Amino acid sequence: MQTRDMLLDTSLRVFSRHGYRRTSMSMVAEDAGLTRQALYHHFASKELLFSALVDRLNARAHAAAVAAVDDCSQQSLAERLERSLVAHHREIFQGVAGSLHGDELMAEGMKRCGGTMTLHARRFERLLESVVHDAVDAGEVAPASGFSERQFIALLLAAVKGIKATYLQQGPKAHAQALGLMVRALCRGAFVAPAQSRRNQITRHSARRARA
Repeated sequence: MQTRDMLLDTSLRVFSRHGYRRTSMSMVAEDAGLTRQALYHHFASKELLFSALVDRLNARAHAAAVAAVDDCSQQSLAERLERSLVAHHREIFQGVAGSLHGDELMAEGMKRCGGTMTLHARRFERLLESVVHDAVDAGEVAPASGFSERQFIALLLAAVKGIKATYLQQGPKAHAQALGLMVRALCRGAFVAPAQSRRNQITRHSARRARA
C-alpha cells in the first residue's frame, strides 16, 4: 500500500473516531506510526488531508455505483438504478455517515469541500442520466405522458435526498430498502413499456381527431 493511501485510511479511522474538530494532525500521525513531520510531508494541513479524504471517498462511491450498474446490466431499469444508488450510498455510509460523528463530518465536508462534492454529485447524476437514457434508447422503456428523462432524474435525486434524511440514521439496511421502494415506485409512474407508449399515442391521436 502506498504511504498516501495508508495515511488516508488512517485519517478516516481517526476522523470517524473523534470527529473533524477534535482530530489533530498529531493524532493521525500517531495512529499511522509516523512523526508529524512525515505526515506534513504528504499533507500540509488537516484541511488538505480532510479534502483528500472526501475526494477519495466520493471517487470510491462513484466507482462502486458504476460497478453495480455493470453487474446488473441485464436487469430492469429500476433494478439498475436501485443497485447504483445503494452501492454509492453504502460507500459513503461505511466511510463517514455511519460513524458516531457522521453528521459533523458530512457537514464539514460540505463546508470545506463543497466544490469537490458538487463535482462528484454532478458526475453521479450523469451516470444516472446515462442509465435512464440507455434504457429509453434501447426501447426497454418509454417516458409516460407528461414525463421526460430530465424530469425523472430531477425527481429521483430529490427523493434520494428525502430518503437519506429520513432513513440513513436507521442504518444501511433500512436506507437501502427505502431506496429500492422509492426507485420502483418512481419508475412505475414515469415509464411505460414501449408498446404501451405506442398504444397511448394512438389513443391520444384518435381522441384529438374525435374532438376535431
